[in-house]
Amino acid sequence: MNRRHCALATLIVTLGSAGAWGQARGATGTPTAAPTAAPSATTRPSTPAIAAPVTVPPDAYANPAAQRAVIVDFVTKNVTNLLNDSDTTAQTNSRNNLTAATSTAGAPASPAFLFEYGMALNNAFISHLGPKANSSVRQRLNIGIVAARVAYASQNVALQQTTILLIQDPAEPVVLWGLKAAQPQMPFVLGTRIPGQKIPPLLDAIKPAVLNHPSGPVFAEAYEALKAVDPQVVDLLLQLWGNRLGQYQAKELPDDPAVDGLPVLTLTSSEMWRKVVNNPALQSKVMQMVSDQLSVAAQWADQTPAGEKHDQLVKLAVLCAQGCVVVGGNLKNQGLVTAANPLANVKVETLPPGTKIVPMVSPAVTAAIQAAFPQVKPPPSVGAAASAAKAAQ
Repeated sequence: MNRRHCALATLIVTLGSAGAWGQARGATGTPTAAPTAAPSATTRPSTPAIAAPVTVPPDAYANPAAQRAVIVDFVTKNVTNLLNDSDTTAQTNSRNNLTAATSTAGAPASPAFLFEYGMALNNAFISHLGPKANSSVRQRLNIGIVAARVAYASQNVALQQTTILLIQDPAEPVVLWGLKAAQPQMPFVLGTRIPGQKIPPLLDAIKPAVLNHPSGPVFAEAYEALKAVDPQVVDLLLQLWGNRLGQYQAKELPDDPAVDGLPVLTLTSSEMWRKVVNNPALQSKVMQMVSDQLSVAAQWADQTPAGEKHDQLVKLAVLCAQGCVVVGGNLKNQGLVTAANPLANVKVETLPPGTKIVPMVSPAVTAAIQAAFPQVKPPPSVGAAASAAKAAQ
């Protein structure tokens, strides 16, 4: 899952690889332009690190508005070292300094300080992001790491502009950190909408970034950012999940199928059905996708050799069945609960080798979904089943 891409991000930071603006990727995940060559950290001309403060003075925590210049000075000097690709030690130290500044005396800093600090970081970061900044991938990764860590600690929207630029980056590891930074900010962005604004810019940035980097880890981070119980978020989540479902109907199974359990968990929760998925049309749309995801996961599981990917598919099918149980319970539809319960209680760890999943899904569960939601159509056939169906036509 996203561990692979987090490892890649760490590797880039550690080894100091750098491109002028990175390597853009299109919808297929293949490079759309050759990467810009850059010297390694060992051959790049050395730039001495500057003397940067390790901590923010106590007075700035006590009265951040009056000590804004002190906060800006701390940020400016540490960001200068953070962007110094020729001194990896200084980069690491400044990355740690900038992260640690969100707390003081072993406790989280005040909301007032965290907002002032976030704004100072945002102002320092944005000039180094975007295609005109000519920053290296390493520099943008360091910005992304700090932004994500500070965003989680701060719980505000001060880094929203930085986060949008990170999400729009052409380098996938940078996009991953941007999506991580978006996750803690999303509830606050949704709660402070500007009158007349159709969709918050942070929310609006997510879909094109995911479609430009349609990998399992990117979908996973986007799904995590779209967990809010909000109609606009649900609409975007359905769009992205629909794109991902389309990948299951290709000749090859997409990587990291386990990530697609996240939208199932989000969209079938009791709170979501009470507050957002509370009308027949939207309920049918959600259950159509649950039915499709359940079926394609089961079909691919039965066509996939034993191993991690097979187990991910089984777990995905189980999560879909568990979602059906929750929905059936909310609707007091015992037929759906009864049909989905056997698969919902399957444990991959104790599943006998060679057990087929499709018989646990079809016809019982799919028929129960269609009985509860008459507008739901039969799920698609994939892999060998799809090939057999085409051959029979």
